[in-house]
Amino acid sequence: AERDAVEAGNFHEKTPLLYYILAESAIGPQQGRKLGALGSVIVAETLFGLARNSPHSILLDPQWTPSLPSEDRTFRLADLLRFAGSLNP
Repeated sequence: AERDAVEAGNFHEKTPLLYYILAESAIGPQQGRKLGALGSVIVAETLFGLARNSPHSILLDPQWTPSLPSEDRTFRLADLLRFAGSLNP
């Protein structure tokens, strides 16, 4: 049945990138709960590319420093997620 689905979708000749990324995640140590190496790189590069090319990006101002609170006076992504309520204290 799986082989029929692979052949019907022509995946044996042209596998969509999303299918590969999901398969990589499913067989990795996180068992589908997190992206694998390739999926993580694609997401990170996409977000960085968006930030780098936005006319409103903080990356355009080398003098910019964060004004949000941080735990150890060194602002990190965890501080932003904690401020947004997405990360437990």
